[in-house]
Amino acid sequence: MDRVPDDVLRVILDEFCFSELVRIMRVSSRWHALIVDLPEYWRDIWLQLHRGTASSAIGLFLRRMRRSSTQRPIRVCFQSYSMAPPPAVVTAIAEHLHHTQTLSISVPMAFSAGILAFFTRPAPMLEELAITLELGREEEALPTLSLPLFACHAPLLRTVSLTNVLCPAEGYPLFAQVERADMAYRTSEPAVVMPNPTAVFPAARRMTLEANDIWTDDSIYDPASWRNVEILELSGRALWGRLRLALEAIPHIAFIRWNPGCVAMALDHIRQRLELQLELSYEPCVTMLTTHIKGLNGSRTLARSFIRTARDWLETPEPSYWPSGSSVPLTEDWPNSLFKHGPLIARIVTLRISSEIFLEALLQLFDPLPVLETLILEDFVDFPRSPSTLPCPNLRALVLVGSPELCRPTQEEVDEFIRVCLITGRLPLRVESRNFTIDPSDWRGADPSFIVIANEAAGAEQ
Repeated sequence: MDRVPDDVLRVILDEFCFSELVRIMRVSSRWHALIVDLPEYWRDIWLQLHRGTASSAIGLFLRRMRRSSTQRPIRVCFQSYSMAPPPAVVTAIAEHLHHTQTLSISVPMAFSAGILAFFTRPAPMLEELAITLELGREEEALPTLSLPLFACHAPLLRTVSLTNVLCPAEGYPLFAQVERADMAYRTSEPAVVMPNPTAVFPAARRMTLEANDIWTDDSIYDPASWRNVEILELSGRALWGRLRLALEAIPHIAFIRWNPGCVAMALDHIRQRLELQLELSYEPCVTMLTTHIKGLNGSRTLARSFIRTARDWLETPEPSYWPSGSSVPLTEDWPNSLFKHGPLIARIVTLRISSEIFLEALLQLFDPLPVLETLILEDFVDFPRSPSTLPCPNLRALVLVGSPELCRPTQEEVDEFIRVCLITGRLPLRVESRNFTIDPSDWRGADPSFIVIANEAAGAEQ
């Protein structure tokens, strides 16, 4: 093995787990030097502590902390479940703050004072900070982060996430340059007194707020305080729509639920014609459906999004309560879904559906779209076999976006879809296909009024 080149030996060492590498380091001084010299072995240091955690896991964490080079940045993650953090672990984290790049701490609230008291040393390399205090079975008063964290010296800190931790209203000099801030209050009793998040993080461009029930001071209503925020995400059961915050200048706002108050806020921000986009995304064991509302407010383009699991979109919206799950299939016709919200439906000029998977179900969800002019079907593969109807009396254009490998509809199929699915008084429609070509056919079975234009140039002539 002494003749094996270092590059080849590193490839071999990569096949071992870290606990095995600790033993392998003792084979020879050369192997020890190779392992110590590879920063990826010592950069991400984590420990999940629970009642079944073996003492060897704690020992390995402490060994990794000791062997990490003080000249290289490390990323530390410590989670404790229902246990007091061992003093040796807390001390090790505090002693290495000077070269910690990312620090994530999650502990029960009952032990929060003990661990936060150690973080009083400077953290000159710290870029990301996440503190989560887990609530116990009984509601507990949230602590205020009043300690002089990192001796007020963390000049590179740009991302902060605080869960169940309050901040003083005047904020921290330490957070003055933070660009992304997450604040979450997951307690429900009593209501949380939340400071103006823009006073705590004055330079934040991206912000996430989560709460179930909150009170706040009057400064949060000042439009100037939100001038730097470009992306805002609002979640929890708090009645964000009723707060009447001056958020109309923020380009992107995402709501992790929908209720009439939030929709009213979005529609008040976008005062002109609307584009509604439906987008599917896939996560482990769940399909998420996002509704994007886009439009103009003067010369500014604004976007408002509502994100939920696909099966929850049809639940009856209750402003202060949202069921945790639903077994109702997407094809059920619930009268109070977002897709039947009158003030929204009455202003949709463009409807963009980014996946064909639920096309059949989505078409039957909507009430008539009185001002819809353009229907765009993205990721198009094929028309539904059992089509539903979409009443849209002012529809002028149908845009199909697909690919030559997956999409080969015939003119006959396009005509049939329009004739059966789209109830419109403006015929013929302009049909535009992007990234593929509609196959022409000699089919003459449809009424001539339903024959559509199959190319963009001809559509422009119409």
